[in-house]
Amino acid sequence: MTIYIDLFIIINFIADYTILSIANQKKGHNKIRKIIISFLACIYACFYIIFPHTIFYSSFFKLVFFAAMITAILLPCGKKEYFCGLLKGILSITLICGTVYSILYLTGNANISAFYKLPTSILLSCIAVSYIIHKAFIKISDKKLSLEGYTLSVTYNKKHIVLSCEPDTGNLLFDPVSDYPVIVADKTILNKLFGKDVRPINLCEVVKPEDFKTVPYHTISGSGIMFGFTPDKVMLNSKKLSKTILAFAPEKLSTDALINPLLIQEG
Repeated sequence: MTIYIDLFIIINFIADYTILSIANQKKGHNKIRKIIISFLACIYACFYIIFPHTIFYSSFFKLVFFAAMITAILLPCGKKEYFCGLLKGILSITLICGTVYSILYLTGNANISAFYKLPTSILLSCIAVSYIIHKAFIKISDKKLSLEGYTLSVTYNKKHIVLSCEPDTGNLLFDPVSDYPVIVADKTILNKLFGKDVRPINLCEVVKPEDFKTVPYHTISGSGIMFGFTPDKVMLNSKKLSKTILAFAPEKLSTDALINPLLIQEG
């Protein structure tokens, strides 16, 4: 059986990068880490192809390496976020392998060695279909969550406001410095919180210097910087969230705030 090492590396890299993207949906700052981990996973895959009768080929070692991959892309994070990401990684690799095996079974080649005989286009299609199914599932889940309704309680410097909020799959922002998740808020709530005419650009004048944050963002319409701060306490419904950043959108929002769907899982 002939295995073309270049195609083998490319397919494994894309599959590993897809799995890591599903396990950790933070945007921007972890792309380089994903590339490095995916590249290391390709090297490992080559090892157990070239040396099939060593410890690298054992199921235990494969599981250990997979867990190490997911851990490397998730940390630092809380226990709940870690196990949620680990579960997503397991489900994604199961979905990809299940899709490939289904094709092998339907074509009468229910033998894992036949995996290497499948055309590259089919293997890449399996990975793409798995990723699309995952994204569709996330969107359906978010629509159900949006029907439930959420309130956000923000406390800063002994001042307190309650906001209406909605989960938004487009908001997967994390601060690249502190790694805190970002809640995008309408700028009109600044007056409610600070009791005077405050604009996002003047936010540094009313919050502590160590709490003032600038958050880069990228959208279809362009990119820029949002100004925000780290509240003393944030509650999603009745659950206290870990450290977050409240950043203010440059344009008018349809609700008081748009929250990262991952915060709902935390709450």
